Amino acid sequence: MLQERYSLSRAGTEAAKIKEIAGATAANEDYEAAHDLVQNELLDNYLSFDRTLFHHHLGNTRAEEIAGREEAIKKYQNFLQSDRLKAVLSGEEGTEVLAAADIEALCELVRYESLPSHLMIKNPLAFMTEKLCQKTGMAPLDSKHEEYLMSRTRNHLFRLLLPEIYFSGTSEARYVAGKQNTVCPAFAQDFLKGIADLPDPNWQEADKFNRTIGAEGSGPSAFWTLAPYIHDELQRRELPPESSMQKIFAWIRSGYEHKKDSSDGYANLDWDARCLDYLDQSYDGVFAKHNLSDLRLGFDERMPSHLLARLFAKSVVEKMEKE
Repeated sequence: MLQERYSLSRAGTEAAKIKEIAGATAANEDYEAAHDLVQNELLDNYLSFDRTLFHHHLGNTRAEEIAGREEAIKKYQNFLQSDRLKAVLSGEEGTEVLAAADIEALCELVRYESLPSHLMIKNPLAFMTEKLCQKTGMAPLDSKHEEYLMSRTRNHLFRLLLPEIYFSGTSEARYVAGKQNTVCPAFAQDFLKGIADLPDPNWQEADKFNRTIGAEGSGPSAFWTLAPYIHDELQRRELPPESSMQKIFAWIRSGYEHKKDSSDGYANLDWDARCLDYLDQSYDGVFAKHNLSDLRLGFDERMPSHLLARLFAKSVVEKMEKE
């Protein structure tokens, strides 16, 4: 089974903690105080970021490396003290309160973070679906359900759920051990459970499913970067995990219709997650000019790359709720 850890953004867990702090029959002001305490845990979590994952690749000497790392650490600490960021992370304000300079500053900090390679590791013998099911305590998938995990879908799930296996044998394996990750494994586990519960699996839909999020390209990369945090944010808004995953699956399927209505239909080999709503660069405000294909999740969820993905995901969910 997955290692049990407190997920700082699970609505159900938050509600339980609020009740524990304030008491079942608390007055409104006591409830609000407890609510603020729990909401602030998300910000406090970022403030405990892993300093070892900052580097300075432009440094020519060891002294420059150390100075660059310390500069990045100080900038991130200062960024996390922003009143606008605190308001967004606590749920008091939407992402529209963020300034363009906020996102620019965070993107700059990502440049100082140790990040995985752009290249997807492809090893079908190592990344067997059975290992994923064992990790989550699920029964093995039958052949029809397993069709939904073909192409690179399965590799992405390995990256999120079993990073120690995914990165083994690479130079990046040294970054994996002991890092904090709750959001990505929870998403991968709920994704697998959602696949297992599909009522009418068939290879035609599985093919569309994989070609939408399991292909190469910037679209699928953006999907797998944002989807864990979209799933997490939906739960922060009190949607149960199963309902959140069904919403994400419906979002993937909506891409089928976009492609069907396009001029080249399903024949285009470039069909990927760019046909999904909310990943088409149509954001308003501060997110509009940023290229989603540049997003990559780092090795620890407290680092700038994950915070950037969370803010993008919050913007996506805000748009979902409006439509």
